[in-house]
Amino acid sequence: MTKTDPSADLAQFDLPSLIGVLDFFHQSVTLSPFVVTITNYNDGSCAYVSPTFKDLTGYSPDLFLKGGLNWLVNHLHVEDRTQFKINFTEGFLFLLKLPSDQRLGCYFNLTARLINNHGNMVWMYHQCRPIALDTEGKPQYSLNIHTDLTHLMPQDGQPCWSVVEQKSGSKPIYLGGSCHEALRWLFGSISSPLTPKETLVLKELMKGISGKQLASRLMLSVNTINTHRKSILRKTKTKSMNEAIAKALSNEWINE
Repeated sequence: MTKTDPSADLAQFDLPSLIGVLDFFHQSVTLSPFVVTITNYNDGSCAYVSPTFKDLTGYSPDLFLKGGLNWLVNHLHVEDRTQFKINFTEGFLFLLKLPSDQRLGCYFNLTARLINNHGNMVWMYHQCRPIALDTEGKPQYSLNIHTDLTHLMPQDGQPCWSVVEQKSGSKPIYLGGSCHEALRWLFGSISSPLTPKETLVLKELMKGISGKQLASRLMLSVNTINTHRKSILRKTKTKSMNEAIAKALSNEWINE
C-alpha cells in the first residue's frame, strides 16, 4: 500500500537504532576509504559520523559531528564553498517539488574538494539518500556515503551535483544555477559582522600586502591597521588572517 501521510515515515524512522547498526558495522568491517554520515536537513547538524572520517580527512569525527554541514563547507577548497552551498540547496529544493511519497525515492551525487588536516586537497564524492521526512513532508534526515576520488578527478575540476530519480530509470539530472535566498534559509544568515573599513582591510590583506604597505595605501597608522586586524579576528572568531579570509569568502562577506 502506498503511503500518503508523510508523518507515517517519520513515525517508523528509528534514528538511534540506525546509529547503533552503523556503529556495529564500523566496528566489524574496515572501510577506511569510506565515511558514513547522517545529516539533518532542517538545521544542517550531524547525527552520526563514522570513525573512518579521521582516516579519510585527518580530522576527528567529533568536529564534523559538532559543527555539522557548515563545518564541512568551511573545510572545503575556498573555490568550491559557494558552489557546494548552491548545489546542496538546489538539490533540497528539487526534493520539495516532488510529491511527498516520492521524496524518499531519490539520491544525490556531489563532488567537491576538501582540504584535509595536512593541508592537502581531497576530492570527496558524496552520495546522499533522504531517509526520513518530517511531519510536513519535508526531507529531514539524509544517509550519506563519502568516498575519496582524488586519484580519478582532475586538479582543476569543478564541484558537480546531480540527482537521480528511481522512476526515471536512474538517469542523473544535473543541477546548476543560483538560489541565494534559499542559501540563507538553509545555511543561516550570511550577513557580514565586519564594518566597511574592516571589510576593506581584509580584502587588501587578501592580496598578500603587508600591514605597513596597507597603512601607507589607506593613509592610516600601522597601529590602526593592527587594531582592525584584531577586530576582524574577534568578530569572525578565527585565529589567523588566513582563516578569517577563508571564512569571509565562504560566507560571501567579501568577493575575490
